[in-house]
Amino acid sequence: MRYLPLLSVLFGCDVLQEKLEDIEDITNGFVAGGIYLGVEDMNSPFFDISETEFGDNANLTLYLASADISNELSANPISRADVFFSAGSMEDLPILESGEPGAYVATSENGLLYAEGEVATLDITHAQVPHQLSISVPLAPEYSLPSNHTLGTNITIDLTGQEFYETIIVVIRADTGEITYEKRPTDVESLYEFAHPGGITLSEDIEYVTTVDIPAQAFPNNNIYIVSIAGIRSSGPSEMIDVNPLLSSFISGKFNIEEFCVPSCEELSQIPQ
Repeated sequence: MRYLPLLSVLFGCDVLQEKLEDIEDITNGFVAGGIYLGVEDMNSPFFDISETEFGDNANLTLYLASADISNELSANPISRADVFFSAGSMEDLPILESGEPGAYVATSENGLLYAEGEVATLDITHAQVPHQLSISVPLAPEYSLPSNHTLGTNITIDLTGQEFYETIIVVIRADTGEITYEKRPTDVESLYEFAHPGGITLSEDIEYVTTVDIPAQAFPNNNIYIVSIAGIRSSGPSEMIDVNPLLSSFISGKFNIEEFCVPSCEELSQIPQ
């Protein structure tokens, strides 16, 4: 996933400023924002998933910042922190700082796995002070797509009973790799807003997702599309140690990827190539 540098834009949201004015006891200046994603294995006769952005079946990005909230709200990226990730068979996997100050990244190439059903923990040490974030790692969502589709109409995905707080959705045209629709955090500000809708932590006072709509513009013409949906869980303040619980977040989800033919796979197979 693509993110902009960790700058004070994260801490400049109006809703966040209002929240800070109401909560005087939130004084911890250590802020962490993480996203941990996986990809369910799949095979398709229509495309090679390894040639898409989902070829990397595990990805973790963590942003660290020091926030001064005692007077004027401001923040600076935290570099040279020691970050280790543990979940399932992985124990103390080092998460190294990228070329972007304050951003720590690992992928499957670094030995990262998506540990579904496990508790994942980020242990962070900076200036000899330990900090921690944990999350219960969700499974990929189970859903079905319609066998045929009419251009110009939405499709509705049923996720009832799977206890997700949110979803990340990406639709890609299989023959060109063009993204025709995406609903996901794409920078630090949108990551904060995604994990704190209305200024509260995603896991607090949020009803579970039952259905999601993918708009008609995601399928602009008759073609084969890659529909990728991740059901998202989020850590809460009780799963954070020595970080600012109002500003920090740790979200996770695993993509279930399905092929989707418009108008149908049978009709597309009858079109001369």
